[in-house]
Amino acid sequence: MNNAARLQGVAKQDEILCMEGVVDALGEVERFGEVRQAQVKNVAKPLAYRALKD
Repeated sequence: MNNAARLQGVAKQDEILCMEGVVDALGEVERFGEVRQAQVKNVAKPLAYRALKD
């Protein structure tokens, strides 16, 4: 299972979550909410991600 699939399991309905690496690559931090973390199965470190703002 990859991290995108893991984040899909964390997302609420109609929520778009992006890993920090994606946010950094886009260079548009203002389009995203605060950094959140989720402890997911089979991953030692929590995943850092941001939700896309409406």
